Amino acid sequence: MATPSIIAKDQASIVLNIFDGSRQPIGPKVKNLLVRIIDGNQKQLFSGFRNGPSFQFEVPFYANFGDRYTVIASADHHSQAGATPVNVQRALPQSVDLMLLDKTVSERPRDLRPETGSFGNWLGPHGALQRLKRCDGT
Repeated sequence: MATPSIIAKDQASIVLNIFDGSRQPIGPKVKNLLVRIIDGNQKQLFSGFRNGPSFQFEVPFYANFGDRYTVIASADHHSQAGATPVNVQRALPQSVDLMLLDKTVSERPRDLRPETGSFGNWLGPHGALQRLKRCDGT
């Protein structure tokens, strides 16, 4: 993970960590990792391609609603992910963890696959969704 550095008086810091679907730092095989940072004034401050799982960005500190940032990441063959609002402070780096899921992975529970034509045992009065709602697993 990126290590925080000393932050200037009118700056704040965002530490972005990107993970894959297995909850591991995203690997070097991921291509075209695009990171965008937008401030609370809807001004895009950064848009660029990066390599690696962790980055630190120095951003302006406004001491108002402009400090509510949006952080977005996307990569080839992965779902886009983002976080908002990312509230920054002068003295404390704000950490943002995003997970990019691989779109090419075909492993899904059998009952949720489109080829089954329905959601099978997922829905219904005794389905998995109802068990989750009851939180008892029975």
